[in-house]
Amino acid sequence: MILLRHAFKSLSQQRFRSLLSILGIVFGVAALVAMLAVGEGAKRQTLKEINRLGVQNTLLRSESGALSIRTLEAVSSALGDAALYSGALKIESTDVPHLMGVSPSYGVLFHLSLYKGRWLSPLDEVSRAQVVVIGKDLAQTLGPKGALGRSLTLGSEKFVIIGVLDEETEGALIHQDLRQAAFIPLSAAGGLKPYGQEAGALTEIVVQAKNEGDAAAVAEVARAVLKRTAPKSDAAVVVAEELRRQRSKTQLTFNIVLASVAAVTLLVGGIGIVNVMLASVVERTREIGVRRAVGATQKLIARQFLLEALVLGSAGAIGGVAVGLLLAFSIRFATHVPLFVTWWSVALAVLLALGVSALAGLYPAVRAAKLNPVEALRVN
Repeated sequence: MILLRHAFKSLSQQRFRSLLSILGIVFGVAALVAMLAVGEGAKRQTLKEINRLGVQNTLLRSESGALSIRTLEAVSSALGDAALYSGALKIESTDVPHLMGVSPSYGVLFHLSLYKGRWLSPLDEVSRAQVVVIGKDLAQTLGPKGALGRSLTLGSEKFVIIGVLDEETEGALIHQDLRQAAFIPLSAAGGLKPYGQEAGALTEIVVQAKNEGDAAAVAEVARAVLKRTAPKSDAAVVVAEELRRQRSKTQLTFNIVLASVAAVTLLVGGIGIVNVMLASVVERTREIGVRRAVGATQKLIARQFLLEALVLGSAGAIGGVAVGLLLAFSIRFATHVPLFVTWWSVALAVLLALGVSALAGLYPAVRAAKLNPVEALRVN
């Protein structure tokens, strides 16, 4: 306790120099906390989207509409009862941000939950019913009276709103933002004026293996059918498990880069502490000599300077965590990038700061301890 009080007293006598050395640690810890929060948030959001795609699902996607009902029928014929199927057509609309024609099974395969009303039914598909299920944000723009039963104009046609998606239903792998989306029966999409597409065109085909263990085999069959039926198309095959592995590798690389940047910043902070402590040793040479003369051991002197370095590191770590959290939430507020602060990321940043501070204080502490007491007393 006496050593700690003495450490605070010594550092307070050189406030400006101590503050400068702390800043390096603050910046390093802040960078690490903020970067890990953003990285962890991005990882969790990605996994959420991949899980929404479904580990048993294979998604065939073509932005140009190169897929077709014929492709869907070929996949269905090749796999038979081993999988479930759904087709979708993305429609470039000026009436709503995101408009899609989908088959009834689309909502089941992607686990789309409803806030109110119902999803599209097989009868809607067969009868080409002009009905629509919309996202919650889109429903709120229609006014306070509620959206169910009201009409939504798409192109030159009026569609009756039969369902509103839950606000938690969103995912970039399915759509950019389902809160702003509208879904109509696939059979009603082809004749939608002026947004009608080529008859039978599709932008997405979803194939869900009935057994999770068959997902890889189902994906291979889907690839083979796509290669045979549309060899020159721009269609891509997205498999949840493959995507998960790819994203995990990318995330690992991203985290290594972020950690390297933060480590360099912490290293700079550590060098600052070394300089401050060495200057302190020089300035306090006579004090060290007096303390040695009255019985202080080399270990006690070394412990004193090491404790001062740890005090600097602790102050920098606390300030860095606060600045890092502020920076992370500022990034989220400005860019809407998801973030997630974990206890282990904060603990890691603090431990690294203390470790760097201890290493930085080691050399000055040893140098102070090895000063010759007689020569130290001669210094004015």
